Amino acid sequence: MFRPDRATLRSAGFVVLLTGVFVMVNSQVVYAASSDSETGDLLAPLNITSSEGVPINGYELNSEGGSIVAFKTQALAFALSGLFTLIRLLVGLAGWAIEVALRFPLLKLLTDPAQRVADAYDTVVVDTLGLKGLLLAWGFVFAGFMIVRGRVGRGLGEIFLTLLG
Repeated sequence: MFRPDRATLRSAGFVVLLTGVFVMVNSQVVYAASSDSETGDLLAPLNITSSEGVPINGYELNSEGGSIVAFKTQALAFALSGLFTLIRLLVGLAGWAIEVALRFPLLKLLTDPAQRVADAYDTVVVDTLGLKGLLLAWGFVFAGFMIVRGRVGRGLGEIFLTLLG
């Protein structure tokens, strides 16, 4: 039986990784070019809209470093502007990743059967055995032991969390 060595596996893994990166980057380039964005640039998928309806590239941090010879304040203003741009880019990347995850076609296929299984489990197991009331009572018993042992804050917190869930 043929068993590849570690170097061959490492090379194959690297090729698979580079192929995945190549496909992902080029599909985003095609998406950016074919999207309805006004610019069609490479970072257009990262230009998500905020809850106020403003595109994320509409948010800017403008700071003035003072005099042209004040190198320290100019450098701090430049660094602050760069950090704000980096954070804006990371927020756009996180929004894009969430959009891709929710747009994933397999997710649409699996949500309906998973919901039916969860509903069946709830009716057949949880409601039949009365687990909700049992676990609620156990939470109060545990909180009572905590209060009796002198941990009143933790006991009341346990009661609050039990009633919250």
